[in-house]
Amino acid sequence: MEVADLLGLNPPTTENLLRVIHRRFKRDTVHTRLGPRHLLALNPYRPLRPDSTASPTPEQFIDDMRTRLMEGLETKQLLLPLGESGSGKSQVFLQALQTLASDKPQLIAGVNLLKILGNARTHGNEDASRFVLLVDLQLDFRGQVLAFAIQTYMLEKDVVTRRSGPNFHVFYGLLAGADPQLLKSLRLSRSADSYGILAPLPTSTNAQSGKETFEQIRLALFLHGLEERAFFQVLAFILKLGNIFFIPVTRMDGTAGLQLEPRTEFQEAADLFGIYTTCLESALLYEESGVIRDPIGAGALRDFLLRTIYARLFLFLSTKISPNTQAGSSGLVAILDFPGFQSVERNSFQELLLNLIGEKVQEVLVDGELKERQEEWIREGFKWVKVDTRANPPSVIHVLEQNGPLCGNRSDEEMVDLILDKSPAASRLGVDQFRIRHFAGTITYSKRNFQEKVDILPKSLVSAMFTATHPWVKEFFPEGGSGHLGGRPLRPLDHLHLFSHKLRSLTQLSLYTIHAIKPNELKVGGLFEGALVLHQLKYHRIMDTLIVTRDGFEISRDFERFLSRYRLLSLRTWPRWGGSPREGILLILNDLLIPQEMFFLGRTRLLLKTHLVCIFNFLFRQ
Repeated sequence: MEVADLLGLNPPTTENLLRVIHRRFKRDTVHTRLGPRHLLALNPYRPLRPDSTASPTPEQFIDDMRTRLMEGLETKQLLLPLGESGSGKSQVFLQALQTLASDKPQLIAGVNLLKILGNARTHGNEDASRFVLLVDLQLDFRGQVLAFAIQTYMLEKDVVTRRSGPNFHVFYGLLAGADPQLLKSLRLSRSADSYGILAPLPTSTNAQSGKETFEQIRLALFLHGLEERAFFQVLAFILKLGNIFFIPVTRMDGTAGLQLEPRTEFQEAADLFGIYTTCLESALLYEESGVIRDPIGAGALRDFLLRTIYARLFLFLSTKISPNTQAGSSGLVAILDFPGFQSVERNSFQELLLNLIGEKVQEVLVDGELKERQEEWIREGFKWVKVDTRANPPSVIHVLEQNGPLCGNRSDEEMVDLILDKSPAASRLGVDQFRIRHFAGTITYSKRNFQEKVDILPKSLVSAMFTATHPWVKEFFPEGGSGHLGGRPLRPLDHLHLFSHKLRSLTQLSLYTIHAIKPNELKVGGLFEGALVLHQLKYHRIMDTLIVTRDGFEISRDFERFLSRYRLLSLRTWPRWGGSPREGILLILNDLLIPQEMFFLGRTRLLLKTHLVCIFNFLFRQ
């Protein structure tokens, strides 16, 4: 028998769940509902057949969600696409944004620009998100977007200078799509091989995609009134300064010195920002005390400067793209996109933090929602055998949160030892590596160069940046004009704490989840690897969600709020009711012949099966 909603799964076992999903997948039916708040979306890795439209698509799921908002059943919603890297999670995010905000081209273009700036090709994913993106939409009574706000967190800026893998899409888009005149004015060549920070893309990469990326960049800059040339000059500066290297030399007086090469590349980079070469060169070669830097230290400072410029460009554009009007408290839909769980060629502290984001989202939003609903039922007196949602073993993120103040000045060895000592999820692996059991799998991390070695720019370098005539660079480095640095900038762990705090505020929103699932590791159409899919179903807690949704109550309403809205459904409570709210609700339910198993009258709240609210609203409108 066909199962379009997993609530009808019989028997509700893991084996039967996998069998049903596999059967639907073979018919190109890749979307399956699990009640009103959850949708399973297997990535088909190919265009679907036209006759597969009977599947409950993400657009239909989102439309149903929006309808509940417009009918006043909810005032604040959170749409959460979940999935590991390569599952199609970010495509679901963009699909949702197109569905909800199709009449806001500025928003769509702005998000596309941030994706181009913050996404990169990784092993196993051609378009991996390397940052967290939260979009708030304020809708009117028709479901149209009145206002929007964008927030970004945790950009993996290390990608800029990693050199061992592909860089952010924006660099390749510039080189592939810019016309010869623009490239000439930026002193750039077409080939990515000419730039040390750009690892070559696979030969199978479509050149047309780079040109399309470039046109998306231009469209976003135009719609948001941002100067196109200023944007490309920042990218060109990063590419050119990334080619600079440092050579030890012996001066005429026999003392050791340091010079940078190639001089032409350095001069052209300085010209792009309108900076005096002597100021920039001195800041890179000499410490504040006047001591000459060693080549490794100068190279590390150069890379940190490039990462800082890119991160501040990203923040600058995020602020410009998001208007001053913030989404209000009425009719709010938030959509969250974050990096999927994955392992790259060499996993450092930054990769650890990005993987921990997924664990934090799972813990606070998914597990937290399951836990809160069950605890409410128990408080209201409903007899319920609680489904355990605790992570086992506990996440490493708790170690970092609890020991945050102690992590500030720790060496790589000390930081790794802290994780190994405090977390049962971590284990040592040889001299230079260690493993962590994440909720979605085990990943090996490298101790070597685990953390960023430079975390603050010297005053001389900041001052050199502030002298730039480029229209944006002064805004990137406002501390350059104050004569002091104004304190230590936020470290990656600080950003993780900020995001964790934001997550806790999102628990107040009604959660809707689209579970993006990879059917195979090869990313080919038609292939279903049962063990891989089962693993994802388990850590997505699909069976736990099924049990809680099927046997519990999806809707919880305060007695007085329910009675105030629906008292006209019974002649015994309309137009006036002088008794207790509890008695009035019972009269309404009895008059409508609602079966006892469809609701539970608790101590302070009414618990309802989802479809009852649809019935109540239909009668209410009549």
